[in-house]
Amino acid sequence: FQYYLQAGDSATSAYAFEQARFYWAACIELIDLLPQTAELKRLRVDILTKQVQSSLTSTSAELNQTRIAQARQLLNSIQTEGVAVREDRRRMARLDHYSARLYIYSGQPAKAVPMFRQALPVAQEFHDQELILVPSLFLGLSLTVQGKVTEAIALLEPVLSSMEERFGPDIDTLRAY
Repeated sequence: FQYYLQAGDSATSAYAFEQARFYWAACIELIDLLPQTAELKRLRVDILTKQVQSSLTSTSAELNQTRIAQARQLLNSIQTEGVAVREDRRRMARLDHYSARLYIYSGQPAKAVPMFRQALPVAQEFHDQELILVPSLFLGLSLTVQGKVTEAIALLEPVLSSMEERFGPDIDTLRAY
């Protein structure tokens, strides 16, 4: 399965997302044939997350939310077994992050807010700029629209330099994300 995993990662870095999804699906099929250790469950969570990440707008939101639900179940089972590690919190936050983005893309921003609120403190705990940026931006802009400008500034100000690094100074790049 390692070769499929590497091929999926390589395809992603070349923006060949459809091919990456093929490799990751093959990887999951092989992992499902093995005894379900905590390590393999985490790997499956990571692959499901990569599948979602690579298909946010090209696959139905329902299918991606199903993948997220499967990943959550795996993480919850690891927790129940008493073998959770600190990094599992970041995995769960990443699932919250992508679930929120799927809600936004499917026209349900109200459902995205609690997901981003769950993900943000964990992202900050891990200093994970990728996970901090989008929730801060979404929640900050939401607060601005509600007239809560002081709260919005508190969320947006710390991520301004990361925003410009990732999206550039052009607002249209940000909109496309």
